[in-house]
Amino acid sequence: MNQFFVSVGSNIDPRQNIARTLAALLRLSPTLHVSRIVTTQPVGVTGGDFLNLVVGLTSSDPARQLKEQFNRIEAELGRDRADPARSKKSRPIDLDILFSLPPEAASVDAQFLPPEAYVRPLLLELLDFLGIRHGQPADLLPDGVEIPLPGVTVGRQPLTLSQNPNAGRVEIVR
Repeated sequence: MNQFFVSVGSNIDPRQNIARTLAALLRLSPTLHVSRIVTTQPVGVTGGDFLNLVVGLTSSDPARQLKEQFNRIEAELGRDRADPARSKKSRPIDLDILFSLPPEAASVDAQFLPPEAYVRPLLLELLDFLGIRHGQPADLLPDGVEIPLPGVTVGRQPLTLSQNPNAGRVEIVR
């Protein structure tokens, strides 16, 4: 099983769509590592501000198959994947695999770290939270945006979530 790091963004009903996306991702992976959630201005996209975060999840699926599952989540939430201009339009959710690491990895090479300011600081903070070395300076992040899930609130700081099927709610593992 590899650990995948995924950027998540939304600027259409972002609180609701991020909550739905996290629930869908918990159905794909029993545990999610979630960064804080921050408000960012759109880059090359028309519309309002985005809420962005980074999620770490484990999967035995290859990246291509995982991306297909992400595309289905995006479509279920209303993103038109067939629209040729989709990359320039507002979106209910956007899920992109940044990179993956084998389970025993203790560091990530800087070449895999994205340059975009709306995702890089969130990724670095999450890697620090997980104890994965990256050799990059940490950026100061704004306060996180809280989003309620059943049983827990996410967004203010990095945390690890797990779905408790017996209780029907999400729980903070750490």
